[in-house]
Amino acid sequence: MFKNKAKPNLRTLKELRLIPQDAFLSNGESFDQLVSHSYGNNTSTDLMTQISLVSSVRRLQLALMQLKFYSGATDGLIGPGTVRAFEAYTAAFSTPPAEFLNEYALNSIEQSAQDGFHTAAERGIARSMGFENSEVYAEAMREALPPRAPSKRRSKRAL
Repeated sequence: MFKNKAKPNLRTLKELRLIPQDAFLSNGESFDQLVSHSYGNNTSTDLMTQISLVSSVRRLQLALMQLKFYSGATDGLIGPGTVRAFEAYTAAFSTPPAEFLNEYALNSIEQSAQDGFHTAAERGIARSMGFENSEVYAEAMREALPPRAPSKRRSKRAL
């Protein structure tokens, strides 16, 4: 039952950049010796039970929620909603600045959520004008643009 989920889970972890792109599946022989520096004695080698990974995924979900890309539970679990939200983020902002989602890349995504811009292009335009967050930028744009008058359509008879 679990073997059928291993490859899709590995692919998802790579897509979310939570693990390096050269990560691979193993039958587990001598695995404890290979990663003994990462795990304490008698702890599970199941990635999803590692508090740091769950915490990182939760932080990612919260940032994606602030950006309106994610509306699911912020449970730290990687599901289809998290994957779709991350894909939407990368489409709007390009990929995070690292091979995989390390602390620096996660901080970059959280900064995007805090400044409130919806795309990298919008952020670039606003910052080129001296604005650091979307609220101040939006307010300045509203004040700078005169209200639109209703357009008057000419009838063919008037011509």
